[in-house]
Amino acid sequence: IRVAAHFDEGKRLYDEKKYEQARAHFEAAAKWRPAIGYLQRVGWCLTQQGRFEEAVFPYSRAVRLAKGIKEVNWVAMEWVESCISAGR
Repeated sequence: IRVAAHFDEGKRLYDEKKYEQARAHFEAAAKWRPAIGYLQRVGWCLTQQGRFEEAVFPYSRAVRLAKGIKEVNWVAMEWVESCISAGR
């Protein structure tokens, strides 16, 4: 339940463009249950803040958790799309 609460609050804050606060919730969710989606969202928050170099770490962790090339490709494409949407 704790993971779901952090994830839901992170999504709400992200939608409100409160990226730093959202990142804290996504990081808490990832701490309790390391998962690709939680780590990607940490990366999204950092990317939206222009912190591209810092975003490498959560995306790299997500790639290491990926099971197979399809998930690796998915993480990579999400990273590229995140950078593009952030204006870089």
